[in-house]
Amino acid sequence: MPLPGRFLAALAWSVSLASCGDDSGTGRVALQLATRMTTPMAISASASPITAGGDEIVIEQVEMVLRKIKVTGIGAGECAATSGIEAEGDTGTCGEFRAGPALFDLPLVEGAVPAFTATVPAGSYSQVQLQIHRPTNANEDAAFVADHPAFENTSIRVTGTYRNTGDGAPVPFTYTTDLTEVVNVELDQPIEVAAGAELGVTLSVDLAGWFADAAGTGLVDPAEALDGRPLESLVEQNIRRSFRMFEDENADGTAD
Repeated sequence: MPLPGRFLAALAWSVSLASCGDDSGTGRVALQLATRMTTPMAISASASPITAGGDEIVIEQVEMVLRKIKVTGIGAGECAATSGIEAEGDTGTCGEFRAGPALFDLPLVEGAVPAFTATVPAGSYSQVQLQIHRPTNANEDAAFVADHPAFENTSIRVTGTYRNTGDGAPVPFTYTTDLTEVVNVELDQPIEVAAGAELGVTLSVDLAGWFADAAGTGLVDPAEALDGRPLESLVEQNIRRSFRMFEDENADGTAD
């Protein structure tokens, strides 16, 4: 079972920060993960309800495969030195760093859980880039797929129950997608990383919106959003726009 917000890959997975400031000295950015729902969550909750227009989805687990970083604005050699992994395709800014893929079990409780800490040049940062990744049983993905065979050609897996307005018993579902997407997340406010200091930031995922209908007044049946089904593109678009990033020094899952 994947641990909430932690790596399950042999290589450390890293994050991309688009730098727009001073690169003298280095600091550390501690990335945390959080999720948002429409209703309050108990600290010990194992299942989180989402309700809209009388429809209800109870999410029991959300697993997501992420990989790739890209750092811009400083020399690739310095990027490699501060991240501990080699740069590919040096173009004089910073090429892509590849590690992972890594499987994350998103937290379904209040607050934020630690994901990893990265060393970065001191300066002002405004953006994080990551890739939702569909592993294939080839090349760098082969070892990952061997360890997690359920995620071959699958980037996201959600389990839970769905109950439509007026229906009686909730129906269990397993939603999967092969969505592969580079996501650029602008920070709510630029962060300043000081040399020798550590700063906490949280990547928050709005799970409440993943299965929202087109009008935003109800919830769709996740079974109708599977590969080839009518609502596939709607839910994938909801996922693309569900990410938010902000400074969160006290790791409470809300912006400081």
